[in-house]
Amino acid sequence: MSLPNSTLPISYIVLDLEATSAIPNVARITEIALLRVEAGAAVAQWSTLVNPGVAIQPEAAAVSGVSDAMVADAPVFSAVVPEFCMFLIDGDELPIVAHNGARYDKILLEAELARIGVELPMTLTWVDTLPIARKLLPAKPSHTLSAIAAALDAIIPGQTWHRAMADCMTLSRCVEAMRDLSPVAAPVAIVPVGGAIGPVAGAQAMLIERVNAVQPYLIMARAMTSCTDDDVEVAVLEAVDAFKREIRTLEKLRTECTSAVKPLVLQIEREFRDNGIKPLEREIDRLMAVRQPFADKRAQDAADARAKAEREAGEIAEAQLNADMARLAADAAIEVELALSGDVAGAMAAAGQNAAKVDAVNDAAQQVYDAGVAAAAEIVPLPIRTSAAVVRDRIGWKIEIVSPELVERRFCSPDPDKIRAVLDVTNGATVIKGVTFEAIALTSSRTTRG
Repeated sequence: MSLPNSTLPISYIVLDLEATSAIPNVARITEIALLRVEAGAAVAQWSTLVNPGVAIQPEAAAVSGVSDAMVADAPVFSAVVPEFCMFLIDGDELPIVAHNGARYDKILLEAELARIGVELPMTLTWVDTLPIARKLLPAKPSHTLSAIAAALDAIIPGQTWHRAMADCMTLSRCVEAMRDLSPVAAPVAIVPVGGAIGPVAGAQAMLIERVNAVQPYLIMARAMTSCTDDDVEVAVLEAVDAFKREIRTLEKLRTECTSAVKPLVLQIEREFRDNGIKPLEREIDRLMAVRQPFADKRAQDAADARAKAEREAGEIAEAQLNADMARLAADAAIEVELALSGDVAGAMAAAGQNAAKVDAVNDAAQQVYDAGVAAAAEIVPLPIRTSAAVVRDRIGWKIEIVSPELVERRFCSPDPDKIRAVLDVTNGATVIKGVTFEAIALTSSRTTRG
């Protein structure tokens, strides 16, 4: 699949996907719609609900109007892929137009295809209308589909937002309306600073304002030298979030300044990089290093709890097995008595019954053990909630290959990823010759909605 295009084609296929959540690489599709447009006219359409196989998150259902009950009897994604492909093929593999398609629909579709191990029989060319709308409508505070449809007078009467086909039809009207617009160049800002007038001075003034604004966070952050409890960790993560937000603001300002004054790009880049962004990135690295030992300890505690839970599951299963086998001892004695008395047929029948009972006892013990191992695998470090993000740690493994010649051939060269996979499956309860490892916290964050 090619990267998103930035031009508006004459003929195209509009695509819209609804899903179980707003995170495209983990969400599952609940509705697909395709609308083929040729020379400005809609000539064909196809849509279907999809059973995602998982529950739809309440916030996603509230946005799209697609509920668990609506998709209960719908086909699964793998069953609709052939019709999906046939529509694209019938449309001569026209480019795919999607609003925010580069960051959502494309990622969501590729994740679903990868999940079922299917490759499309064609290469999709994507056109994302979101950046085009931002360029053509720079004065608008929002560039959601509903916002640009309102700005372009492209809203369909009685529009039902976030149902896939309705959104496809609205987007096609927006595409045709945007085709008539011409980009408007933003004026170059001339800001007087200390007697000097010019774009560089203006950029420096904006940078000074931002650097001053972030000073309170820097002072607070530099006072943090150790992580001793959850409150300190929350404060560390709050500072990290503030610095990341500030970096995004600086990068946006940098882009605005450099796009307006191309001959002075290098000078402005250097100002923002050396005096604004790099110091904050160094602070982020230092703060995360302050937090890491505390997070690693929490990960190790979780790993130890998982290993203990597995051991306890094994002990419980073994105790149950021993108790059940003891109860079968009387049945085994009957089998022996029948054999000694010469009742061969009776002894064989008893032996068959006893074997079946032993198999059932072993199966029951295995089920107890498997349930305990599954429960142990769910033990992970608790998430840390800050005002701006939910930070989740999962258990990972810091691996050191000390003696490659001792590592088993099944780990290939040896391959650290294969070693980590085995450690994940066994919760670290394994010994790999030539390798030392320890549990560490692998951190990811998701921005919370205000």
